[in-house]
Amino acid sequence: MIRHSGSPETVHFVNWVLHSGYVDALALADKAVSEAMSEGGSEDDLAHRMRWKLANMLKEAIPGWAEEFAPDYNHSEEWEFGDSPDFFHEAGPRRLFAPLLASAVGRIDLFEVADHIFVYIGQMAG
Repeated sequence: MIRHSGSPETVHFVNWVLHSGYVDALALADKAVSEAMSEGGSEDDLAHRMRWKLANMLKEAIPGWAEEFAPDYNHSEEWEFGDSPDFFHEAGPRRLFAPLLASAVGRIDLFEVADHIFVYIGQMAG
């Protein structure tokens, strides 16, 4: 388990991806490697391209996961934290959880998550 690297949101997310059993991190990493290698380019840039591909795959998957686990969450809405009674009254629990979820997702460093996934897979293979 990753414990002391990055924001708490990043650490939590990478551990969820690697250990929840919900995400096939190996399949995502394999796809990222295949796509990065098929693009060509220098070998020096390959590791960067692999991580960038994996980070983008995760970024594209987050809204679907959020909608599955928090059906009222709409990732395309702009959520803000409010400080007036009217702000909280108009949408019930959405006003509590949607801004918190949006804030947390915004703090996840997906490039760092991708790096941890590749390191973890390497450790498991080695």
